[in-house]
Amino acid sequence: MTCSNFQAVVAKIKTRGEVLRRNILTSMTAQTLSGADVDQRGLVELLTAAGVVLIGQEVATLFHNLDPLKTGAIKVSKLLKLVA
Repeated sequence: MTCSNFQAVVAKIKTRGEVLRRNILTSMTAQTLSGADVDQRGLVELLTAAGVVLIGQEVATLFHNLDPLKTGAIKVSKLLKLVA
């Protein structure tokens, strides 16, 4: 079960990593990419656009692991590094 297993969720995302990377990089310039933040809804939109289907608990697991300080936002660059 992948629901709350961070590594399993990451493995699921990596199957569409190239598409996700391409979507992020083509939609953002270098300046906006370096400081770009997304909230949980924005993360779901990025993943969905890349064809990654996650259930709610998987999204929560991913988001909370990428946002350990609980700021409510994650850097897009962190997501890119994760799927690299």
